Amino acid sequence: MQIHEKINCQKLLSIGQIDFFVEPFQDQEYVLDRPTRSLRTAELAMLILVAKD
Repeated sequence: MQIHEKINCQKLLSIGQIDFFVEPFQDQEYVLDRPTRSLRTAELAMLILVAKD
């Protein structure tokens, strides 16, 4: 994990109670490049957000 990503995660976790924490998306069978992992992680986070409302 890059240092700025680690710092951002630490800031988010220090805010208080959170219901969900979405980690970078991984696939066991295929290699996914960083932009694809980021997109899938963002899509998953949005689905969780919509489901909470």
